[in-house]
Amino acid sequence: MKQAQMIGILGRAEGTVAQDNEIIRGQPAAEDSDWRRALAKHLGISGRTFEASRRAMKNEKRFIWRILCVAVASSISLTTVHIGPALAEQLSGTDPVTESGPPPHKQDTAPAEEGKVEERGVPLPGVPSTATVPFQLVGPTENITKVINSMRLKHKSLTIVITTAPGLQLTQPVEISILYISPAPPPPGGNRITQSYQRKFGNRIIYNDAEWEGTPRHVRMDLWITEPKPEGGRYSYSMTWQADLDPVYDITLGPLLFELLSDCDFIGNSEIRFKWAPPDARDGWNRFSFTTTKGRRIWIQQFAWSRVELTTTTIAAQKLHLPAILWTEHDPQLGTDYDSRPTWEGNLPNLPGRTQLFDFKLWPGKTYPGPNEAHAGGCIAHHQYQLTYNLRQYPNL
Repeated sequence: MKQAQMIGILGRAEGTVAQDNEIIRGQPAAEDSDWRRALAKHLGISGRTFEASRRAMKNEKRFIWRILCVAVASSISLTTVHIGPALAEQLSGTDPVTESGPPPHKQDTAPAEEGKVEERGVPLPGVPSTATVPFQLVGPTENITKVINSMRLKHKSLTIVITTAPGLQLTQPVEISILYISPAPPPPGGNRITQSYQRKFGNRIIYNDAEWEGTPRHVRMDLWITEPKPEGGRYSYSMTWQADLDPVYDITLGPLLFELLSDCDFIGNSEIRFKWAPPDARDGWNRFSFTTTKGRRIWIQQFAWSRVELTTTTIAAQKLHLPAILWTEHDPQLGTDYDSRPTWEGNLPNLPGRTQLFDFKLWPGKTYPGPNEAHAGGCIAHHQYQLTYNLRQYPNL
């Protein structure tokens, strides 16, 4: 379009202010038809779309038309004018594009050493409980590429399971070697596992970290996937996965043994009032009454308690504690107020985190755990129970 024509169009646009009401109502003046067609042609849209756009602009018309005319006069391609989704779609004629992050299947890799055919994966910052390879990885060979993209990682408690998909069509053997790096000492079988790819069922590489102190820990896995070269040596691809492990336990408190080492009454049986608070109690006592004599062994089955699949984090959060124990000998004729015996709330240590046998002597009216003070000439009882921690393993993840 010649410069004179563009200047004429600009002048016409500036001069149509008085005709705005006619244009908005869809009744444009006849003398404006030439410059409207020229401007629509310059914008690459049909006259019908052009007129529909003008009607949609309503009160924004004067502002928008000034922008359009300045663009035409300066020969600048008008690519995007933010005038609302409805009008933008009319003018462009295409669906809007939404961009949210980098494109998929993109990976940066560390450079290989000069003179070697080797590919190294970028270490991943962390792997959740159920993990998959987050993007398409490319190995130095087609066989290695198939294997690394089929690998999956799962973990629970101190068990780590890495699997590969079955049925991959490989032209020669591919080997998978994994080194597990943990603060715990290596288990009896060592901390490296190496397997060749198994086409029929896929691989299930199971590693159980050592229980050690029974505490949460961070474990790193260095993986090497290799394939023989025709001329000797091996193609190699390496990557690192990481996992935070938290031991999972089944906790069992066995029944309690009660045995009087001396009689509490000179005549007849001793009337025992036994009280205890289980590990998850927050206040109060459980009660059990019975009669016994010196040397008789009584197993209190009601004392038993258990919980399954508790992580060490959960155990701490629930504030599970050693059971509180208290017993007295009931002598109603003496008028003793046994409800005024010591309380235990807030005074108990946490569960020890390991299997342990508790064997102790306790005098009546004394709380265990707590100071055991002898009573001159008083009766005394022998107590015993076992707390068992069973570490869970999950080979079938």
